Amino acid sequence: MEWLANLWQKLPEWVRYGIVGFGSATLAVLLTLYREALAGLLRKLGGWLTGLLGQKWADRHFERQYLKWMAGECEKITLLGIYPARPERRSRLSQLFVVPSFSERRRRRAIPEMRETEGLGPAAWRKMLEEQAEAYGEESRPIPAARALSRRAAVILGEPGSGKSTLLRFVALTCARDLMGGGESLWQRLGLRGEKRLPVLLPLRKLADSGKTPAAFAEEYIREKTNGVLNPPAGYFERQLAQGRCLLLLDGLDEVLGLGDEAYRRTCDAINALAAVKSRNRLIVTSRIAGWKGLLSPEFPILYLEPFDRGRREEFIQRWYQAAEASAVEREESPEEEEIRRRNASRRARDLARTIEDNERLRRLAANPMLLSVMALVHRVDVELPRERAKLYGRCAELLLERWDVGRGIDDQGATGLTLEQKEVLMRRIAYHFHENGLRFAPRREVERLVAEVLPSLGQPAERAGELVDWIERRTGLLADGEYLTFAHLAFQEYFTAQAVLHDEALQEKLLEPENLLSPWWREVVLLYAGM
Repeated sequence: MEWLANLWQKLPEWVRYGIVGFGSATLAVLLTLYREALAGLLRKLGGWLTGLLGQKWADRHFERQYLKWMAGECEKITLLGIYPARPERRSRLSQLFVVPSFSERRRRRAIPEMRETEGLGPAAWRKMLEEQAEAYGEESRPIPAARALSRRAAVILGEPGSGKSTLLRFVALTCARDLMGGGESLWQRLGLRGEKRLPVLLPLRKLADSGKTPAAFAEEYIREKTNGVLNPPAGYFERQLAQGRCLLLLDGLDEVLGLGDEAYRRTCDAINALAAVKSRNRLIVTSRIAGWKGLLSPEFPILYLEPFDRGRREEFIQRWYQAAEASAVEREESPEEEEIRRRNASRRARDLARTIEDNERLRRLAANPMLLSVMALVHRVDVELPRERAKLYGRCAELLLERWDVGRGIDDQGATGLTLEQKEVLMRRIAYHFHENGLRFAPRREVERLVAEVLPSLGQPAERAGELVDWIERRTGLLADGEYLTFAHLAFQEYFTAQAVLHDEALQEKLLEPENLLSPWWREVVLLYAGM
């Protein structure tokens, strides 16, 4: 540019004036001829800049609200049968969460030894077959939580009640806190550094039922969950996905089986496409082992949630008892009273842990976080623990249906005018309808209709349906979630469905039909029914 300036200075003065005059005249003519076109272009450019700045402001404003809501929503956790005496005594997920252990399973590459089989006796044959099965089987190797959760994409498989949904909620809470500032301690519990990603936690069963893309469904889901208080700007989640800043937490792939095999395949195809097209984002998908069909692409390594070992059992029991005893406190405590409460909670937790470790059958049950929480509730009231899974669920359901706050011993019989057996009849009717139709959520009015159909046979007017559904949701914790009701955990839906089958011969015959008997959706119902 310096040489051009020097050249300009060397030109005669009259030439420089001529060039400037000619340029000015030309620009004036162009502005006169194309004034309207230029004005339109400037208007469009100004509108585009205004829209862009407005959109960015709207996105940032919504995101602040969304992260605050997500953190608050994921912190909420209900201890079965334990209701806080005061709102500030509500249990928090960050207090109760125990980091699980993970494993990865791979096919063994060993080739079984070939040997002469002639003349082998039964015992030798059996030994040889066991060795060959071992050689051809799977090998499991543990994986640190940090490594498991830092994959770009992953499928996490676990048994019912193994903590899959709770894990996703804790990860979502951690991400939300991190973006808001202050999530470092939660990342440290997972053994990870902070990761500035937007958490998008979606139930796959509802996503599949909606027929929408994940981004479009996320907008609808947030509006529904917040009763319209949060209203995402149009295209917000699609823009975040395009920027590659999302952590998609897709929960319950197995539950899509309730909609049929075709819906399951479509959902897997949509997840595969999302992983391929929006490859800068991260995805974690959860599923029960029995509902895993292996239809996701190789981009999704398969990880397993391992059962709780002794250390995790004891940590969970201590956290549970401390939270349960703290939630029951109705007034301000002195430091001495708080210390006494903590010591009593620790003592009772140690007693439960000792009871479990002294019995092999209870140890097997307690390896499952869901069952361990049920055991903690029953122990807190009864001290003695049933040793069969179906009986354990049965006692838990009895406590929830008969008492409000079992910790304070408030007897709730008579509040509904129904006996325990009659309340169980209602729960069986609701659960079987859900399970038979492959549902996890149903409109409140539909649940009220189911209850209204049963009430006359229990000597109650059908008009009480709304009141009783409110009671079940508010006082038992077995149903929750506002206008679209769901069982607090799929395990209770399955338990009451198995109870419905147990009390109806026609349903027993239906359960034993091959399409139900061999279906992953009905597997737990079959096992619970067999246990009953």
